[in-house]
Amino acid sequence: MPSDTAGSTVSPEPERSPGGVAAGLTADMSTGMTADVTGATGVTDLTDLTAAAPVDVTVAVAPVTASPPRRLRSRLPGLLRRTVLVALYPVYPALILGGLYFGSPRVIALILLAVFWLQRMLQARSLPAWIASLTALDWAVVAMLSSGSVLTALTNSELALRCYPALVNMGLLVSFGATLVRPPSMIERFARMHLTEITPRVAAHTRRVTQLWCAMFVLNGVLALYTALACSREVWAAFNGLISYMLVGTLIIGEWIYRRVFIAPHMHVREQAESAR
Repeated sequence: MPSDTAGSTVSPEPERSPGGVAAGLTADMSTGMTADVTGATGVTDLTDLTAAAPVDVTVAVAPVTASPPRRLRSRLPGLLRRTVLVALYPVYPALILGGLYFGSPRVIALILLAVFWLQRMLQARSLPAWIASLTALDWAVVAMLSSGSVLTALTNSELALRCYPALVNMGLLVSFGATLVRPPSMIERFARMHLTEITPRVAAHTRRVTQLWCAMFVLNGVLALYTALACSREVWAAFNGLISYMLVGTLIIGEWIYRRVFIAPHMHVREQAESAR
């Protein structure tokens, strides 16, 4: 029976795009697919496709995985950095409390040195920028603490390790005390990260708190040195790994209560100022 479609043009039904996966296909991609089909069938005229053998054309579509929102992806490095930084804080007291019972002074000193520099890197976000911002006094403190760990690692001396908490308190005393001589005080510098304006009352309060912290470092340092030289290992570990942190926590809580009651009404918080704009 003669065919009526020999001279007619067949318009194939357009395919539906599979959702948003093929939404980005362009006209060039369509032209390329047409060339592949004609090359595979030997047909040079698309009108002869009705007479050609059916060709199975399979388009492989790569799986699309859902990616986190852009805001979350931009915050992941910061969240990870803060998480690691917080996780490192208990390492020091844990090493002081139980390190000497499970490891040698050399191993503990090397871990303390690694934790010290890792904390500095995480806090600064950029190690070169942090190094460039160090003053001569800062370098002296960093060198003192690093040298204490290196000396302990070289000598494997328990006495050198037991003197390390006293070195830490001495370094903090020098750092905080220097800002009392060359203001702004250390606590005021911390406050400027969150406040839009430092009133005279707030500045006076931050100076008193800096002085209080210096007194705490003197007390902790003297007791740490005494326990290192004149007390048993158990007493030294209990004070430097637990009691000293309880004293620091008491000071933090007491200062926070005083600040909330007497100083907070005079503070201009940065977040509140930005939200009011």
